[in-house]
Amino acid sequence: MTAAYLCGATGIENRTIDNSAAYIAGGSNSYAITPSSSSTRCSAQRACDYILNVKN
Repeated sequence: MTAAYLCGATGIENRTIDNSAAYIAGGSNSYAITPSSSSTRCSAQRACDYILNVKN
């Protein structure tokens, strides 16, 4: 999720969509994104903010 946030924040999401789709289609990811994964989204957002040096 952090990678997805970073791709969106930096404007490279359109250049990586094929790789992302292939990764998901390959079934190699062991984590499902579900509505109950709000803590994962919060952690990913915090990581993204840290990498981008965003001060809250």
